[in-house]
Amino acid sequence: MVFIGDENTPEGTWPVDQYTTIPETPLVREKPYLVYDESGYAVMVPPLRQNSVGPSWNSMSPNGNYPRSTRIPIEKFYIAQSSSDTAETINLALQRGLHLILSPGVYQLDAPIVVRNPNTVVLGLGLPSLVPTKGNPAVMVSDVDGVTLGGILFDAGVETSPNLLQWGEIGSNCDHSANPSFQFDCPCRIGGATPTASTNSCVVVNSNNLVLGSNWLC
Repeated sequence: MVFIGDENTPEGTWPVDQYTTIPETPLVREKPYLVYDESGYAVMVPPLRQNSVGPSWNSMSPNGNYPRSTRIPIEKFYIAQSSSDTAETINLALQRGLHLILSPGVYQLDAPIVVRNPNTVVLGLGLPSLVPTKGNPAVMVSDVDGVTLGGILFDAGVETSPNLLQWGEIGSNCDHSANPSFQFDCPCRIGGATPTASTNSCVVVNSNNLVLGSNWLC
């Protein structure tokens, strides 16, 4: 077992004992989440933690060692619906500088959703499914700082896509170490709901400083 940045870890070290202990977590940030409080609905974005020890909720307390989570009001999000939205309507909202919430459903996309603005949050609720319909990627993220994708199922379509999700353009070389991007809980599926589905790659990463957590590529 591996323990990273944990307190009160078991004694012993591999290979004599079955433990590997790393004293600090080099880089971590929790997935954004939807809240409702006295000010209404909002999305909370937990802070970036570097060389951290202990539970993440310390960063959310007034006496924590890290900045508190950032609160983004729901008014700064475009809330998409699979029954009415297309890649075009979603991209128009992103171009206006809005963040994106994808409500539950299956989104048939004849063009990729393109994220160009730094620090954009794209959050799926109920694991919405993105299906490319014309051999296109489902999502393309430009080589910018601090983008977050979370809670989205990428589902290959009938026409072969070069990839389902692309981070950065070919040749991207910007340094995003001060504000990395994160991909949380974004599985890719080929041949699930669409038996004849096809893609050359699930996820293509051209950008530097991307952290992936809990992603199933099958």
